[in-house]
Amino acid sequence: MDKSSYSDWLINNSIAELVASTGLPVNISDAYQDPRFDAEADQFSGFHIRSVLCVPIWNSNHQIIGVAQVLNRLDGKPFDDADQRLFEAFVIFCGLGINNTIMYDQVKKSWAKQSVALDVLSYHATCSKTEVDKFKAANIPLVCELGIDKLSFDDFSLDVDAMVTASLRMFMELGMVQKFKIDYETLCRWLLTVRKNYRMVLYHNWRHAFNVCQCMFSMLTTAGFQETLTEMEILALIVGCICHDLDHRGTNNAFQAKTGSALSLLYGTSATLEHHHFNHAVMILQSEIQRVYLCHCHLHANELRSSFTPSKSVFTDQQKDKY
Repeated sequence: MDKSSYSDWLINNSIAELVASTGLPVNISDAYQDPRFDAEADQFSGFHIRSVLCVPIWNSNHQIIGVAQVLNRLDGKPFDDADQRLFEAFVIFCGLGINNTIMYDQVKKSWAKQSVALDVLSYHATCSKTEVDKFKAANIPLVCELGIDKLSFDDFSLDVDAMVTASLRMFMELGMVQKFKIDYETLCRWLLTVRKNYRMVLYHNWRHAFNVCQCMFSMLTTAGFQETLTEMEILALIVGCICHDLDHRGTNNAFQAKTGSALSLLYGTSATLEHHHFNHAVMILQSEIQRVYLCHCHLHANELRSSFTPSKSVFTDQQKDKY
């Protein structure tokens, strides 16, 4: 029999259409004696059909996603109840396979959409080259001039731009630029991008992020913590502090959960905002513009990623903490 003719019969056969529309299995012992069977199509195909067993294929939502059909039992007898039960059990796995294929395709499309969205977000969330050039050429005051090594430091003594230069000084003073061979222009761009990604909310804003980072810097340099930590841990702490409230919405986790916000649906945890801050920080660090976590060395980048985890992100849920 010609394969194309047989395929045409399968596509156009009325039994499959009936099962797909009703959701009920059809077991025909003598096809030519059953009014549901299209004998003319059988004669056209040149393939003589004696018996037909056709069952629906369901997905996990109990929706029909296909039909499966077998023709002519090998011994010439009609399909019995045992055959039907076995076939119905078999098509469960067919349904799983089809459903998984559909889900995989949906995941691929979702991933592609997310990738495009992140590319667009990364482009618009990044600071301009003019800003980078301005800070790259600026003279960075010394620690003693800024007073950032003191726990009593008043961050309101600095404006938003001065906080960026003070952040640059902290990286340099801790030896991070030299140790990890951080490109200075990239560091400027990264800090400015981080600043841009803090929203103009009342408390969890860029000034708060700088304040936490300066407090950590003071503890590292004056309380002796610098001697007990590895250089990678110090870098992770500084990066974690400056990024710990990125894209904060000015509300707490309870608000996110009760309003059913997109963030709570996405992360589905009691620490919704903390996970979002972490993921937003990683997105900025991973962006091509930032050149792999600010470092040219892939080994350092991987070490920083393992050191910089949500557990090291400062917890600032207003409901549970007074930060």
